[in-house]
Amino acid sequence: MRALAVALLVAACGGAAPKPQLLGAPLPARCETEPTRCFAAVRDRQLAAQLVLEDDGRLRAYVQRVVDRVAAVSTLPRAPRIVIEATGSTAYVIRGGRLAISRALLVRLANEAELAGVIAHELAHLEGAHAELAEARLPRADWLASRRDAEAIADERAVELLARAGYPPVALATLYERRQREHPEDATDDEHPRIDQSVPRLRRLAAGRERGFVGRQPLLDGVAGTIVGHDTRLGTRVGDTWVVARLGVALPVTGTIDEVPAEHRMREVDQRTEVYVVSAAYGDELASGLAERRVRTMPIGVVTTGIMPRRPRRETPLGRALDAWRDQVLGPDAGTQVALVRRSGGTLVIESPSEIEQLAVLHTLRAPTPAERTAAEPPRVVLVTAPRGGTVRELASLCPDATIAIELDDPTYRLAPGDRLKCTTKPVSARDGGADRTPRTDGARG
Repeated sequence: MRALAVALLVAACGGAAPKPQLLGAPLPARCETEPTRCFAAVRDRQLAAQLVLEDDGRLRAYVQRVVDRVAAVSTLPRAPRIVIEATGSTAYVIRGGRLAISRALLVRLANEAELAGVIAHELAHLEGAHAELAEARLPRADWLASRRDAEAIADERAVELLARAGYPPVALATLYERRQREHPEDATDDEHPRIDQSVPRLRRLAAGRERGFVGRQPLLDGVAGTIVGHDTRLGTRVGDTWVVARLGVALPVTGTIDEVPAEHRMREVDQRTEVYVVSAAYGDELASGLAERRVRTMPIGVVTTGIMPRRPRRETPLGRALDAWRDQVLGPDAGTQVALVRRSGGTLVIESPSEIEQLAVLHTLRAPTPAERTAAEPPRVVLVTAPRGGTVRELASLCPDATIAIELDDPTYRLAPGDRLKCTTKPVSARDGGADRTPRTDGARG
């Protein structure tokens, strides 16, 4: 925020203003002239600040290749950039040419054709400029009707895009059908057409064009090694210790724990003190703005402490956009005592009403033991060779967590001896995301 304040001050004095920065990097030039168009860039950095972007570059590259293939047969001038979110379980388009897909959705697809179906649906939203519809100020009944129409149009257009891209056009219907079969309670909502009505319509549109590239093995290879459930490296309880394996930090559990299964993993040291993780860039930005700032060298490393100041509102379009961004990102409240422990991989934030309580926590920090690090490692997708033929459901007992193995795939898919089965490296607890389901895509939510 300091960089933005300087830019505005210099501009007011008639000098050349430096480019506004966010998280240590300049914002795109269009943010200076067309703030509404810099939404995607600000959103990207918001996700990065909260460590909710998937950090597996290999997985991202694979999904981008499928996006490029489908986009090449669409009317879009260029393929959107793929954003893989480490939280949530959906897919949606973001203003500014981004297509977001969650990790939980990716690992639960059965083949590349299903992935292409999800992508084709979202590209159809971009073709039809449905993001603008999603933000239209209409009476709720009219808005919902328009959303359902947009979803139906995107489904039908996806069938054609799949055929043009060389995938079986029935792939999206197959995915929806499986969801309806496995989770009938989720088969309808106010913003989407009923699945039991959508599937027959999509199958009719695909009739006579059943052939195409299914790509089961490429999908399996793409998701191998991907985390299943929440990233416990950002914080999880191991016995009587809270371990943040990503930062190499551990602290004893002295009271109740509040674990937030969303953008952050957080623990309450007590009812007044919270500990959580943000990106290194966001931690640097927080440190630069602290009042009564002090830098200490402690056994755990260099620690910056101070008081979080109240942030003045900026009455410019860009200023309001950045204010809105910071309102959406977890950060210290104004007036609270903050300690920032910069580590490789991010920044540990300790927020409390008083410095005494904060120091008590700081002095308990230590490095986790090897056993604690191992315990905090999240379950990941691993491919297991089937020793015999059978369906995914019949062979799931080969995996450490049979229930999750069934959730990770089409349970009716029949494997031959030597085929690969999606398992996890260790059991997945419900807390860590075992209950996530394969959803229908959310459409133009962004």
